[in-house]
Amino acid sequence: MVDYVFKEKGNDDLVAMNKLNHDVYDYASYVKGNIYNNEFITSHTDFAIPDYGNSPLKFVNSLGFSDEEWNRAGKVTVLRAAVMTPYMNDKEEFDVYAPKIQAALQEKLEQIYDVK
Repeated sequence: MVDYVFKEKGNDDLVAMNKLNHDVYDYASYVKGNIYNNEFITSHTDFAIPDYGNSPLKFVNSLGFSDEEWNRAGKVTVLRAAVMTPYMNDKEEFDVYAPKIQAALQEKLEQIYDVK
């Protein structure tokens, strides 16, 4: 399982970052249509204060957000992807998959920013 987030440079608004990551999820999951048209499929989760307390705070701080911003937003949205091939740990195989993953994510981000 690979957990990750997207954060725009200069963004100090955790709510805005959460929205961006939820938008990526929408475009890289079943939400926007048939998953068979997706080269990259992801899921997401929200680590919210009522459920997790401040356990995500160190991660949120590592992204450049303050404790106050964490308390204001009340959650962090994290994307999750399952690596479904045992061959990704082989460098040659990784070199085949990595550009495809990058292109698929780039496409999703371009779709998000074209919509806004």
